Amino acid sequence: MPSPAAPAPAAPPPGDAPKDAPAFGVEIGRVTADTGALSDAAKSLRKARDRLLACTRAGGVAPEGGEVELRFLVQGRGRAEGVSVQRRRGVTAAAAKCVADVIDRRFVGYPDEPAVGATLVIAMKKK
Repeated sequence: MPSPAAPAPAAPPPGDAPKDAPAFGVEIGRVTADTGALSDAAKSLRKARDRLLACTRAGGVAPEGGEVELRFLVQGRGRAEGVSVQRRRGVTAAAAKCVADVIDRRFVGYPDEPAVGATLVIAMKKK
């Protein structure tokens, strides 16, 4: 009588990077408004660092690192609205979308105008 097969090893939980994957740090650039300034953005975006780091796991970033440039609108409530990926380098489309989703609807400061376009660059660099 054949012996039962050994159970297959459990797959790692989703979002865990392979052991040989490089660890990344996230550098959140300055939010550049088309007109005026959004001075409160840095403090608010620092709070999202852990969620942004989660976007780099599971092979979403090239081994040498990468960056994502985002564009969005800021209206009277001071939140990033309609965040879209303008450009990405060394980052998969899925990881770039993850970054955009983290920033979408996050407070970035009150604009000087009723509605202002803004740009943000987030870099992922090897630690």
